[in-house]
Amino acid sequence: MAMTLVVFVGVRLAVSKIREYFLPPLRLVQPFSEAATIKSPPGWGPQANAIYTGFVDASGTKLGWVEKCAEAGNWDARVACLRKNGATDFLHEWQPAERVPTFQLIETGIFVLLAVLGFVIAWWLVRRRTSL
Repeated sequence: MAMTLVVFVGVRLAVSKIREYFLPPLRLVQPFSEAATIKSPPGWGPQANAIYTGFVDASGTKLGWVEKCAEAGNWDARVACLRKNGATDFLHEWQPAERVPTFQLIETGIFVLLAVLGFVIAWWLVRRRTSL
């Protein structure tokens, strides 16, 4: 019984780690400038699953928040620091709340398949032992 609990918790944790990749995330790239403020994309809210929020360079490579620029005083100094570090745009990646039912169906399918697989293995092991 303890082994069942350990396997279930392990599989549940693994599925929760890959959940955000069941469907491709929505992406919004916003250019930033000295006068612009970065706005949240449509569909972004408390129920949305934020995957990535940060800066990207011209080729789309994620740069993260570039921590050293956060301490650079006012907005103009931060923008100058970010540009110096290669940042050209701000990227949002998220899974909107409307996808939660789809993710739940996918997870249910995974767990049903694993349960069927466990049943088949147990059935095969019992039949093998009784035939000896």
